[in-house]
Amino acid sequence: HCDRARALGYGGLSPSADGFRIAYFGYGSNLAASVREGRRGLKPLSCEVGFVRDERLAFNMPGFSPLEPAFASIVPAKGDECHGAVFELSPADWARLCLSEGVPTGYRVRQVPVELYSGRTVQAYTLSPSLLRSPVDLPPSERYLGLIRKGARELKLTGAWQDRLAAIK
Repeated sequence: HCDRARALGYGGLSPSADGFRIAYFGYGSNLAASVREGRRGLKPLSCEVGFVRDERLAFNMPGFSPLEPAFASIVPAKGDECHGAVFELSPADWARLCLSEGVPTGYRVRQVPVELYSGRTVQAYTLSPSLLRSPVDLPPSERYLGLIRKGARELKLTGAWQDRLAAIK
């Protein structure tokens, strides 16, 4: 999953021999391979785990039914941090991801500096709440939380982060 890591380009966009690559910071259910590569059909070219300072994992994206009351987003929060992974995507996969996530009505794209566990910092694009966000966090479903926790385990995010995810109700 994150074992195919190689150097990511700076600025969120990097040229390669066969075209441009987009660095995408994922923090929600896209951490789970079953969602990222299964349901969404993405084929990341590389993956490196890391975190964004002064941001927090929020559940302020209203769901479509009582079964899925809320989805994750990332919002500014001084002194906090949000862990996830930087996936290098082809332009076609980036477009597929944005379409499946409801950009620009549900989410908007913005750049964030990601501190990789390896010690480097890279710029990556992430999805932040747009027009449809809730003013307060809503309780996510156990199913959805389970996907985020599963992805955090698969990618070997820090134990402290996994404990934090385990404490979310």
